[in-house]
Amino acid sequence: TARPTVAAVVLAAGRGTRMGGAKMTALLGGCPLVRYPHEAAASSCAAPLLTVVGHAAETVVAALGGIDT
Repeated sequence: TARPTVAAVVLAAGRGTRMGGAKMTALLGGCPLVRYPHEAAASSCAAPLLTVVGHAAETVVAALGGIDT
């Protein structure tokens, strides 16, 4: 039997208003927050990996440092 396909979706489209703004690009340990869930999903067996960006999309994509979104 074929193995089911499991996709991973990282939701990084919000404005971060409850945090005061720019949550996805805020630094934690010198790394933008958006990288943590993206790298966790990338290291799993899920495929494809999709990252949904919206608000400040260019900044969020830049924070991923060239990782495919």
